[in-house]
This record gives sequence, C-alpha cells and structure tokens, in this order.
Amino acid sequence: MDAASLISLSTAVAYTVPFMGGMLADSYLGDYKTILVGVIFFYLPGLFVIASSTTPTWWLGMKSFNVGAYKLALLLLWPVGTGTVKAVVSVFGARQYHPLLQRSLVESFYVQFYMVINVGAVVVCIAVPVVARGSITVAYVH
Repeated sequence: MDAASLISLSTAVAYTVPFMGGMLADSYLGDYKTILVGVIFFYLPGLFVIASSTTPTWWLGMKSFNVGAYKLALLLLWPVGTGTVKAVVSVFGARQYHPLLQRSLVESFYVQFYMVINVGAVVVCIAVPVVARGSITVAYVH
C-alpha cells in the first residue's frame, strides 16, 4: 500500500467514526465516558510517537522504530479517537444550556466553539514548524 492510500484510509476512518461515536454516546456510554474513550485513543498514540521519535533509546531500548506500531497508532487509533471526540464534544458543550430558554446562548456557543477550533488549527500550523526549527522536542511536546 502506498502513502496516499494509507492517508486516504485514515481520513475515511476519521470521517466515518463520528457516526459510531454518536451512537456509542447516545446508546451505551454517555457523553463523559465516550469523550474519555476518544481522548485515550487520540492521545496515547500521539504520546507514543513523540516519545519514540525523540528519545527511542531512552524508553524503547532500541535504535530502530517499529513501523507497524506507527501505522497502527497514526493511521487507525488517532482517527478513531478524533472521530469519537468530534461526535460528542460540541453537543456536550451545547447541552450545558437550556435548549428553549437559552437558545441564543446555544447558537453563540457553536459559533465561538468552531471559531476557536479553526483559529487554533491555523496558529498551530504556523507555530509548530517555526518552533521545530530550533527543537523538534519542544515543538511537539510543549
């Protein structure tokens, strides 16, 4: 499988999983536990990749990387975590307001929520490469 196919598969997983995450939250686990499961699937692979790429001999005890573990972490677990959290977190935030009595606050929440997400994405896309010129570890750990 070539890189483009793997990225396409990963993107497909990230856009398909929110349906399952919503069903999981509504039918089985509830919002809190579904967000927790998604965060675990999202952050643990990222921490593994950061730790093993910056200091592989320190905690893995080897000089080479396990490519299969990277593929599993980055191309499956990360999109599953992203999709699960994506399905629940915005609705969870809006549920903090009464749907009828605070309708304008619900609308305001969604506008501000998506604005912060998009501005944050732009800032990170600019800041990480700039900081990475000085130190990869600082760019991705902090």
